[in-house]
Amino acid sequence: MLVAGRDENNELLNTAWSTFDGLEWMKLTDDRANFFEQKEGAMLTLYDDKYYLIGGIDKDNIATKDMYVSIDKGVSWATADSLVILPEAYKARGFASIYVDDNDYMLIFGGKESRNGNVLDQIWRGRINRLGFSKK
Repeated sequence: MLVAGRDENNELLNTAWSTFDGLEWMKLTDDRANFFEQKEGAMLTLYDDKYYLIGGIDKDNIATKDMYVSIDKGVSWATADSLVILPEAYKARGFASIYVDDNDYMLIFGGKESRNGNVLDQIWRGRINRLGFSKK
């Protein structure tokens, strides 16, 4: 699955695409639906059988730490529940890496506060709706 990013004309997107074989792609979101703002460098992960779209860099080159969730495999997206938030000390970012381990910990590595910014030297680890996030 691919969500957000840039198209062949270098325009920011707010769409989701999916493939089973890497050759044929299907657009999941409707062009008229604006589930989330256009952005690039957002993190995408599967967690608790839901897709989460986290952060990214918007059209004004500003990093976000917003979170969206899809319960229908990327067809529709909603702002994550108010209980699903990142800590106050967590800096908004795009272009970070994300990994969910076998113990349901979500790890967020690095990222940038702007498109051309320096890479953040941080790893965040936490569980959604469980124990929260902490800086490592």
